[in-house]
Amino acid sequence: MSERFSQPGDAIGGQRHLEGLERVGMLARQLLEEPSVEVLLQRVADEARALADAAFSAVLVLRTGSETEVQHFFYNGPRDVFPSRLPRAVGLLAVPIKTRAPARVPDIRNDPQAVGIPVEHPPIAALLAVPVIAADRVLGEVAVAEPPEGRQFDELDELLLCELAAHAATAISVAITRRAAQQAEELRAAMREVALHNLRTPLSVAESGFDLLRHHSERMSVEERERLHSTVEGAHRRIRELAEGALVDQGEL
Repeated sequence: MSERFSQPGDAIGGQRHLEGLERVGMLARQLLEEPSVEVLLQRVADEARALADAAFSAVLVLRTGSETEVQHFFYNGPRDVFPSRLPRAVGLLAVPIKTRAPARVPDIRNDPQAVGIPVEHPPIAALLAVPVIAADRVLGEVAVAEPPEGRQFDELDELLLCELAAHAATAISVAITRRAAQQAEELRAAMREVALHNLRTPLSVAESGFDLLRHHSERMSVEERERLHSTVEGAHRRIRELAEGALVDQGEL
């Protein structure tokens, strides 16, 4: 059982606080450059466990528009003791999200809100969870936990975890924005491909019609020429409609 207790004001706590802040500062720069949301979140979970010297750690990100539905869940700990499905942010897990403040619980087994912990979870007692807040929105939370025989978390653990959560919030926002921009560009590329595909048919019709009129019009009857003219005009009209629609989509009309 670990007995490492320290406060920010004492010598040991001050040194640990400084080392922790330096470590989080170095990580923050790396997180901002990480293009993958999933890799970023796993690194946050790993760092949370290391900073608090905890047995388990986890980070969850809420689904946009919800305070309970979880979109991403990453953890550091034995795979066989963590839930195989996404948890929900209820009970104890909802406290940091609702209060926008850290929740430090000495022993969840004696806490009436422990119903929020998933049925499948590591055997834990002490829990520390802090919100991940970007601007005025709670994105999720970072949590660390100890088994029943482990130590309790102290004020310094809370300070360091809050510092990590603050940097994580910025990095997550940047990564999500970057991913949204990439998805938007992929959508635009797909739409351009569809537009080109839709243009090929009327272009082919128009080109074939002009070719027939140019080389074979003298052998056609009046009705055949009129019908061919009508077909070409229809193809031209369709090309114009597609072009105008593309301009409207691009905001140029």
